[in-house]
Formats: sequence, C-alpha cells, structure tokens
Amino acid sequence: MSATLRATARPIARLLAVGLVIAVLASCRPMSSPEVQLFVATNQFRNQHGLRSLDQQDALMDEARAWAQTMATRGTLSHSDPSSWNVQWTAVAENVGVSGSITDIIQRLEASPEHAANMLSSNYTAMAVGVARGKDGRLYAAQLFWRA
Repeated sequence: MSATLRATARPIARLLAVGLVIAVLASCRPMSSPEVQLFVATNQFRNQHGLRSLDQQDALMDEARAWAQTMATRGTLSHSDPSSWNVQWTAVAENVGVSGSITDIIQRLEASPEHAANMLSSNYTAMAVGVARGKDGRLYAAQLFWRA
C-alpha cells in the first residue's frame, strides 16, 4: 500500500470507528454526556492496550445510575453490593470515583492500578456506567463490569 493511500485510509478508519461507537451507543439506552465520556474513554483505554471494547450492559444501567445517585445524595464515595444487582453474573467488578469533572475521574481511574486492572481485565464482556451530580457540585461515577 502506498504512503498516500495509507495516509488517506487512516482518517477514514477513524471516522468509521467513531461512527461505530455512535451507532452502538444510539442503539442502547441513552446516556448523559459524562456517562458517554466515561464509557468511550474506558473502551479507548482498553483498545490502546490491545483489548476489545466492552458492550453496554443495559440491565446494569439502572444499577450504575442508582448507585451514582446514592453516592451523590450522601456526598460520600463507597462501593455497592453486587449481590443486590438485578442480573446473573459469573464475574463482576466496580469502579467508583468523585471529582469536579468527568475528565478528572477518568484520569484518576486510569492512573490507579486497581481501577485500571478492572478496566483492562479480560474477565468482563460488558459494562454499565452511571454519573450523578451531588449537592456539593461534584460528579459521582459508578462503573460496573460484568460477565454472564
């Protein structure tokens, strides 16, 4: 393949990848802007490490959103109880974060060895995210990882 053809193909491939992400997200339960940012950033992080993207787990969206709202209401960061999730699973994990911006939450999750391990694990096939704003103005995020 010539250098000119490769240079032309790269932007087209990027546009196709962005279009695919948009199509997948549009076909699923609608997410807020911070939720989309967290979901897409996690899959980009996985892709950068040679892993496939995780699917959106619609059945867990309510769980992730409810837990993010619980943390925001309480003004505290804590983990939920996976046994209370309304889905069957063989493997689960959860990341939670709080900050003034979703970008900061994403950066902190990726920089934390424990949180990054959940994000980069091949044990999971899907994830759900929930983000809520607390009375303190900060964003509270719950990221649930799942395998049937």
